[in-house]
Amino acid sequence: MVTVANLVGHSGKIALAKPYLVNKITNELLKVENLNITPHLTIECKKIIVEQAILSFNMFFDKIENKEKVISFVKNQLNSSRKTLRSKAEEFLNKWNNKT
Repeated sequence: MVTVANLVGHSGKIALAKPYLVNKITNELLKVENLNITPHLTIECKKIIVEQAILSFNMFFDKIENKEKVISFVKNQLNSSRKTLRSKAEEFLNKWNNKT
Protein backbone atom coordinates (compact mmCIF):
# COMPACT_ATOMS: atom_id res chain seq x y z
CA MET A 1 0.00 0.00 0.00
CA VAL A 2 2.84 2.40 0.79
CA THR A 3 4.33 1.98 -2.67
CA VAL A 4 0.97 2.57 -4.34
CA ALA A 5 0.27 5.66 -2.20
CA ASN A 6 3.72 7.06 -3.01
CA LEU A 7 3.31 6.44 -6.72
CA VAL A 8 -0.13 8.06 -6.73
CA GLY A 9 1.16 10.96 -4.64
CA HIS A 10 4.03 11.66 -7.04
CA SER A 11 1.98 11.28 -10.21
CA GLY A 12 1.35 15.02 -10.28
CA LYS A 13 5.08 15.68 -10.50
CA ILE A 14 5.35 13.21 -13.37
CA ALA A 15 2.45 14.93 -15.17
CA LEU A 16 4.18 18.30 -14.82
CA ALA A 17 7.48 16.92 -16.11
CA LYS A 18 5.86 14.93 -18.94
CA PRO A 19 2.81 16.92 -20.12
CA TYR A 20 2.10 14.42 -22.90
CA LEU A 21 1.18 11.93 -20.14
CA VAL A 22 -1.43 14.15 -18.44
CA ASN A 23 -4.46 12.37 -19.93
CA LYS A 24 -3.08 8.91 -19.22
CA ILE A 25 -2.12 9.82 -15.65
CA THR A 26 -5.53 11.42 -15.07
CA ASN A 27 -7.35 8.33 -16.29
CA GLU A 28 -5.24 6.02 -14.12
CA LEU A 29 -5.67 8.18 -11.01
CA LEU A 30 -9.44 8.20 -11.48
CA LYS A 31 -9.36 4.39 -11.21
CA VAL A 32 -8.08 4.39 -7.61
CA GLU A 33 -11.63 4.96 -6.39
CA ASN A 34 -12.49 1.51 -7.75
CA LEU A 35 -9.63 -0.46 -6.20
CA ASN A 36 -10.76 -3.76 -4.71
CA ILE A 37 -10.42 -4.21 -0.97
CA THR A 38 -8.11 -7.11 -0.05
CA PRO A 39 -6.41 -8.28 3.14
CA HIS A 40 -3.45 -6.08 2.15
CA LEU A 41 -5.53 -3.13 0.92
CA THR A 42 -8.04 -2.10 3.54
CA ILE A 43 -10.74 0.51 3.18
CA GLU A 44 -8.57 2.94 5.16
CA CYS A 45 -5.61 2.26 2.84
CA LYS A 46 -7.83 2.98 -0.13
CA LYS A 47 -8.87 6.30 1.41
CA ILE A 48 -5.21 7.26 1.82
CA ILE A 49 -4.57 6.43 -1.84
CA VAL A 50 -7.60 8.49 -2.93
CA GLU A 51 -6.32 11.39 -0.82
CA GLN A 52 -2.96 11.15 -2.57
CA ALA A 53 -4.73 11.19 -5.94
CA ILE A 54 -6.47 14.46 -5.00
CA LEU A 55 -3.13 15.98 -4.01
CA SER A 56 -1.69 14.92 -7.37
CA PHE A 57 -4.66 16.29 -9.31
CA ASN A 58 -4.15 19.59 -7.50
CA MET A 59 -0.63 19.85 -8.97
CA PHE A 60 -1.73 19.67 -12.60
CA PHE A 61 -5.48 20.29 -12.67
CA ASP A 62 -5.11 23.27 -14.99
CA LYS A 63 -3.63 20.92 -17.62
CA ILE A 64 -6.41 18.31 -17.44
CA GLU A 65 -8.79 18.19 -20.40
CA ASN A 66 -11.73 16.42 -18.73
CA LYS A 67 -11.95 18.46 -15.56
CA GLU A 68 -15.56 17.42 -14.88
CA LYS A 69 -14.56 13.79 -14.21
CA VAL A 70 -11.93 14.92 -11.71
CA ILE A 71 -14.35 17.30 -9.99
CA SER A 72 -16.88 14.46 -9.72
CA PHE A 73 -14.18 12.14 -8.32
CA VAL A 74 -13.29 14.72 -5.66
CA LYS A 75 -16.94 15.47 -4.81
CA ASN A 76 -17.41 11.76 -4.07
CA GLN A 77 -14.98 12.18 -1.17
CA LEU A 78 -16.82 14.98 0.63
CA ASN A 79 -18.62 12.55 2.93
CA SER A 80 -15.60 10.38 3.68
CA SER A 81 -15.18 9.14 7.24
CA ARG A 82 -11.48 10.07 6.92
CA LYS A 83 -11.17 13.66 8.11
CA THR A 84 -8.04 14.50 6.10
CA LEU A 85 -9.57 13.12 2.90
CA ARG A 86 -12.68 15.23 3.41
CA SER A 87 -10.51 18.25 4.11
CA LYS A 88 -8.35 17.77 1.00
CA ALA A 89 -11.47 17.31 -1.12
CA GLU A 90 -12.98 20.53 0.25
CA GLU A 91 -9.74 22.46 -0.32
CA PHE A 92 -9.48 21.15 -3.87
CA LEU A 93 -13.07 22.08 -4.70
CA ASN A 94 -12.72 25.53 -3.16
CA LYS A 95 -9.69 26.13 -5.35
CA TRP A 96 -10.81 24.55 -8.64
CA ASN A 97 -14.57 23.96 -8.78
CA ASN A 98 -15.39 27.30 -10.43
CA LYS A 99 -12.57 26.99 -12.96
CA THR A 100 -13.93 24.10 -15.04
